[in-house]
Amino acid sequence: MPPGIHEAGPVEVPAAVPPRTVTPARLRKAALTVALVLGAVVVALPSPVRPGPAPRGGEPAGLGDVWPHARPVELRGNLDGGAPYTPMVVGSGTSVGVSPSADGTQVRLMFLPEGGPPRVVRALPADRSPRFVGVTATAAGLVWAETFETETTGTGEIWRAGPDGTGPAPVTADTGRMVVFGAQGDLVVHDATVSWAASVPGPATEIRSVALAGGAVHRTTLPGRYSLAAWPWAVSAAVEQPGSTDLVDVTTLRSTPVRGEATEILDCGPVWCRVRVLRQDGVARHELMRPDGGDRRRLAAGDLRPALRDVALLDRFEILLGTTDVYVYDTTRRRLVRVAGPVGTVLGHGAALWWSTGDNDRLTWHVLDLGALD
Repeated sequence: MPPGIHEAGPVEVPAAVPPRTVTPARLRKAALTVALVLGAVVVALPSPVRPGPAPRGGEPAGLGDVWPHARPVELRGNLDGGAPYTPMVVGSGTSVGVSPSADGTQVRLMFLPEGGPPRVVRALPADRSPRFVGVTATAAGLVWAETFETETTGTGEIWRAGPDGTGPAPVTADTGRMVVFGAQGDLVVHDATVSWAASVPGPATEIRSVALAGGAVHRTTLPGRYSLAAWPWAVSAAVEQPGSTDLVDVTTLRSTPVRGEATEILDCGPVWCRVRVLRQDGVARHELMRPDGGDRRRLAAGDLRPALRDVALLDRFEILLGTTDVYVYDTTRRRLVRVAGPVGTVLGHGAALWWSTGDNDRLTWHVLDLGALD
């Protein structure tokens, strides 16, 4: 990718409206559909430990108070004909994302260079309800999956292209029923290979891998339902289920139990686990802890919620969302920081966090480089 580009929030993007005469109202409706989504990861812990101290009371400090040199940059949110645009990979003025065509007949994967006109990477017919899944930026180029909600098999294709989106080419159509959570584990690129999870009867999960150059698909079967996380880890894919889970090293098949209380929902990554402590009427508070159960600290009360499926971007910043505002909890500084608000959609992946303001007719995206925060 061009210098400074980051992987984007892996995003499932539903299609725009079916082909027909498109009024501004219908185009706005298509925009809302295309812009939706986001958000699985791993870990192993022993018995729970007592959480650390909660953040100091009062309103959290603002972004500029904690990082005076932090300057979110803006990306346009509307393309030709006013079609709304949702970034999925962002960098320094450069992005890759999804937008409906002006006439509503296509859903397009777009490359937006800094200071240049948008380029269509792929265009799929809207009447098949296509989704671009797991868009990932690597040094060699872009990788993504294409699925269609109108297909009963649940399968799709994996594609690749150059760093600027040129030369798109299929990698494989042997995807199986892909497990998609809108997380960076939906597609994992490693060692010139792309890997993903596919559900099979049993229930069981196949971790599938194929060289980016194409060829035979390698399969590793795990009993139960799993999703991929940072390679080579897979985590139990039970959604919103309190209690324990487990982590599996796909290369060795070594399984490590992840123990949780009956009043806790765990979402884990290789470095941090998110813990949502439940009460009778919802979530009482949010906590983080290390994979071994140590370094447990309280982040916020239950009136905030996780903004992303992924836990702790850059293994440091946990992203939370209030009624209108977006926050980060910095594990290094051990404090909660208000980033912006009011905001619309919040997305993030790798070293980047971005959010929208305005409506579909005047949409703006704001991008914060988390890697530049000291």
